[in-house]
Amino acid sequence: MPLERLPVQVTVSVNTGYDSNVNTTALDDQGSFFSSANVSLIYSFGTERTRVSTSTSASVSYYDSPDRSGVDLTLPELNLNLGVSHAVSERLSLSGSIRVFYGSEPDFSLELGQNRRIGNYFYTGDSISASYQWLERFSTVTSYSFGAILYEDEILSLLQDRFNHSFGQQVRFLFLPITTITADYSLGLVNYTLPNRNSTTYVLTGGLDQTIGPRLQGTLRVGATFRNSEQERTNTINPYFNGSLNYVVGEKTSVNWTARYSTEESDVIGTTSRNTFRTGLGATYGLTPRISSTLSMYYVRDGNNLNDSFFMQQSSFSEDSLDVALNLQYAVNPRLSITAGYRRTEILSDVSQRSYSRSSYSGGLTYSF
Repeated sequence: MPLERLPVQVTVSVNTGYDSNVNTTALDDQGSFFSSANVSLIYSFGTERTRVSTSTSASVSYYDSPDRSGVDLTLPELNLNLGVSHAVSERLSLSGSIRVFYGSEPDFSLELGQNRRIGNYFYTGDSISASYQWLERFSTVTSYSFGAILYEDEILSLLQDRFNHSFGQQVRFLFLPITTITADYSLGLVNYTLPNRNSTTYVLTGGLDQTIGPRLQGTLRVGATFRNSEQERTNTINPYFNGSLNYVVGEKTSVNWTARYSTEESDVIGTTSRNTFRTGLGATYGLTPRISSTLSMYYVRDGNNLNDSFFMQQSSFSEDSLDVALNLQYAVNPRLSITAGYRRTEILSDVSQRSYSRSSYSGGLTYSF
């Protein structure tokens, strides 16, 4: 069968560019020219009751001796996303998702992982849920999610490898045709490979799912986080906030904004936890029928709580992370496009050795079939 007739979208891209700080360090930052190749596949199928969507990509990037040692750097990256939904009956529906990543680049959209390049790591975030419509206005959602992050670096692997289990129960009441009131409870269990680092977290929230207009929707969750850590040996209570807005203007123009404040597991060696505010903005905009653009912007404010026995002091430190990426695409024809991209990362930390800045410029070709 010709590739054009397969029910799958395949995209092949090649890029070249320059990275101003390949090793993401504060001192003696090294720039390097790079080239990369990527292959991605998107496939969706299903029936009226069952839908399946999957996307996967594999890429490799080659850097020309970024540390001036004469040794070139080759970095692989793999992504897999799978989503499944099934309507068992008019009242009961099931859904599940799998996300897998392997690579070395930081992902500022996640609450797991470092904000700098520290070698290859494996991450997965998977979930299943069941939604049941008890009455016309009353429904519940029961969920379970699993997460894991595993580092190749031996020291990081020993201190930071962990597995997350989360159990959630949501109650939903349709107050108005455009307003749904929610109450949520979740139990999170974090298990480290290192002894005496496990933690248990309870989150209680109330909120709204609101349709503001035919193109604008929003969500709001407000509550509290109750956390018990074997390492801190104390119980803590902190506020919790989570909100989002999604505005769809047209097929090529949309805006999505998220914001969250919560207590998270820290990814800094010697710290026990962090109070984090993170917000992200994603936008797509069709400049002309042939030219389209995408913008992503993430800002993270971390307040890291130190382990007194590790640092021999009672204090904490904060970090501000800003990551901005802008991409332009010019469609030469329906299959071939010319692309250009710019990415800027800025980390400002109370610990000066952890601060760094990084700029990346790239351009290339993309072919889809």
